[in-house]
Amino acid sequence: MTTATKEEVLTIAHKYYAAVNEMFTGKLTLMEDVWSKAEDAVYMGPGGGYNIGWPAILKDWQAQAALKLGGTIEPSEINIILGDNIAIVHSVEIGQNANISGHEEVVKIRATNVYRKEADGWKILSCHTDAITFLQDM
Repeated sequence: MTTATKEEVLTIAHKYYAAVNEMFTGKLTLMEDVWSKAEDAVYMGPGGGYNIGWPAILKDWQAQAALKLGGTIEPSEINIILGDNIAIVHSVEIGQNANISGHEEVVKIRATNVYRKEADGWKILSCHTDAITFLQDM
């Protein structure tokens, strides 16, 4: 086991946010690459779901991608906790998306993401964010 470096963690974190922003266009190519396929992976995203394991996580991302919300989000106020082949990243996600009526909404939510170094590189293992009301209504 080796302790993660902040540079490694920031690299995978930026890849994850690139995947989220690509997902807003309806595509999941990057998302499928950055997520762990492990049974213990967990996604508790802004739509309010609680998904365990890659098949359930992928299904949630597919539903979100189908909405084609447009917009972008980026992490701010990043805090990284490093461990052996694992890292926890707390941040505030800031950006904008369309709501159910197609009007632009400002997004500012708290997020905790856990990344793990797996056989094929760093992957996101867990994501937990605040809920976004306009996503729960969709």
